Amino acid sequence: MKKNIIIALVACVVMFIAYSLILSYYRKKITKKAFDLIKAQKGPQLDELLTKKSTSFFLKPFELYRLKLINAASKGNQNEIANRYAAFDTLRMNKAEKENIYSDAYFYFMSRQDSEHASKYYKLLEEIGDYKNKFNIECSYNTFIEHGYKYLDDALVRYNSSNDAQKISLASLISSMYANKGDKQNAIKYDEVAKKGVEKIKKNK
Repeated sequence: MKKNIIIALVACVVMFIAYSLILSYYRKKITKKAFDLIKAQKGPQLDELLTKKSTSFFLKPFELYRLKLINAASKGNQNEIANRYAAFDTLRMNKAEKENIYSDAYFYFMSRQDSEHASKYYKLLEEIGDYKNKFNIECSYNTFIEHGYKYLDDALVRYNSSNDAQKISLASLISSMYANKGDKQNAIKYDEVAKKGVEKIKKNK
């Protein structure tokens, strides 16, 4: 009796491992094919792949939604991108997945100067608590959405210890902070620093 139970347990373990390996194989295969189609700019074929039942079966919902988002981004369709980000609201995601999507969405909508959607994803990130890029996100939100200068001192410290490439983006940020503060002299000063940094990079290319 015990021998039969052990054999049955071993068989179950073997079947589970085999099933996991098969899933992993097809996930990698589908993902590779999707990225190949994105690189080749074959939108219709990619749309077809992502709507297949087999794709939905083998890929986790987060992986599928992520590929659909990347597909929308490759097309440059702003409405579709916004809808793809919104689709993640219906998913149950772990902390790492939330950080990934919410941070991407925040920076995307900030680049589009869409304060409404940027605020939405900022608040979702704040609900997580501690997350990657917390300083950069809180700093940019306070500066460009709230029009404040709460992180000015921190930004100046980081500026003094940063490399040349980092100094450019920090100088631009600091300029905006000083402008919010009403300090036109320093706003102009750091704006010029940022512009000179960009010009230097262009000349060195």
